[in-house]
Amino acid sequence: MVEQTADKDTFGRYAEAGVIARMLHVICTDESRSLHEWIHDTFFAPWAGTSNGSLAFAIFVALGWWIVLYVMHRRRRFLRL
Repeated sequence: MVEQTADKDTFGRYAEAGVIARMLHVICTDESRSLHEWIHDTFFAPWAGTSNGSLAFAIFVALGWWIVLYVMHRRRRFLRL
């Protein structure tokens, strides 16, 4: 029973990450660029270059999700699908 809950939670987190990623591409800034492009171009590309900025952005997103999931796990908050 515990394994099924963990599998459903894992799928739920994967779905949440997908929704957030799509929202970053759908929401546009005033220059008609996606929010994803704006965050990358404004914060990560000037600091680390184009390729390394993309890697830094990916690591930042993964770390952000890890922190959110760690806090939820510590508080015993699980989403059931």
